[in-house]
Amino acid sequence: MKKNKALFDILREIAGKESCSFHMPGHKRNFHLGSHISHLYKSRVADFDYTEIPGLDDLHWPKGSIKKAQALTARCFGARNSFFLINGCSAGIKASIMACCREDSKVLVPRNAHRSIFEGLILSGSHPLYYFPSFHEGSTIPMGPDIESVRELLKGGDLSALIIIHPNYHGVGADLDLIRESHKWGIPVIVDEAHGSHFSFDGRLPLSSLEVGADVVIHGTHKTLGSLTQTGLLHMGTNRIGVGEIQRSLSMQQTTSPSYILMASLDAMRCDLETMGSRLIGKAVDLAIDLRKEIGEIDGFSCIDFTHNYDMTKILITSDHLSGYQLSSILRREYGIYPELEEDGFVLLMITLGDTEKSADALIHALRAISRKGHGAADAGKPRITTEPSVFKELPRMELRPREVLNYPMREIPLSESRGKLSGSMIVPYPPGIPLIYPGEVISSNFIEYIDLLNGTGHHIQGLKEEDQPMITVLEC
Repeated sequence: MKKNKALFDILREIAGKESCSFHMPGHKRNFHLGSHISHLYKSRVADFDYTEIPGLDDLHWPKGSIKKAQALTARCFGARNSFFLINGCSAGIKASIMACCREDSKVLVPRNAHRSIFEGLILSGSHPLYYFPSFHEGSTIPMGPDIESVRELLKGGDLSALIIIHPNYHGVGADLDLIRESHKWGIPVIVDEAHGSHFSFDGRLPLSSLEVGADVVIHGTHKTLGSLTQTGLLHMGTNRIGVGEIQRSLSMQQTTSPSYILMASLDAMRCDLETMGSRLIGKAVDLAIDLRKEIGEIDGFSCIDFTHNYDMTKILITSDHLSGYQLSSILRREYGIYPELEEDGFVLLMITLGDTEKSADALIHALRAISRKGHGAADAGKPRITTEPSVFKELPRMELRPREVLNYPMREIPLSESRGKLSGSMIVPYPPGIPLIYPGEVISSNFIEYIDLLNGTGHHIQGLKEEDQPMITVLEC
């Protein structure tokens, strides 16, 4: 082993041993996706590494080629305006909140929101009113919100925005009737559609929120389409939020040295989607349908299915004899197959336009081999997480608003001693990146117990330091 081996060497190692990618980015390093994007990805990466020389325009004040590329992207996705994101969806989400929500205004936010939404609340000075997801029976999978409870919160219109997640990390779509309900009260709607940028290219998938009047929609095109990691799109579907406000806020969130490689990948993706998007996404949907059927025929394995409004390209595999963590470990270690996510009860695979029949066959071969080997029952010595966590059943008490937490110093203490303290950081199991507690909220016994449970499974948790014992940051109030 090299003494100074770090990221580059490890990246090369993984690239050499990973035979099948069932995780993002959506291009899956498949250089035969389409004509434009294939040309870009087959090139030497430095060939497209430029700065703002004449002819290449300026992302922060586009007048030429970037302006045209963004206009063509808006046409492709059916938006009024579209903007390139080269700091990820997170930049688009934060910019949308900053453009729409003023200091001390209230925002209706799903509790299972990505951390970037909370960061947007800090930047805007607004504060959240949370609504809860329901949970799939007998599992930890969040479903859509109870629409009646959200309707009650919308009444009166004293809100600066409603934020919706569509779909969530597991592929479950939201009830888009909430957009109409919100507009009835004059409330703009921001949709985190990071995992649904492919929806409008195949009729078997859920509707895109752009098709039903969402005001701002953020797409993570690197997740399910062909652009490079760290890219995405911000779409404006209506004029309820001013385009100038969006541009100003977005400029604050994006680097002043934007990568032309990233922007080129967005434009090349758009070119191919315009000419062959339905074929590329349709092929991915067909592959996912076939995979579900074949997996269901393997002894000991099945796929979790939902009745409606579900992205079928997200495949959740359950095993009669293995936890999700065990199955994922076996797939990686013995077969070079890397899933997107594992939880106690399932493994999540992402099927995208970058997948092929070859990768699908490799997965089926691996699952059949695992079934034949008859791996033992899930490790009884490990904690199991098979139902809705108690930490989601009631909100932590919010003592400080998001922006107020910046006024207080912080210190680290053992997690076991943190009950009753105010959290100084987001505690985020990753993936999927959904915070369990936010800064300024009171740490409860339920929270501590659930974090201990996650630690017992080996789950990666952002915001929690692992030393001799788990350490958490709290506010000194």
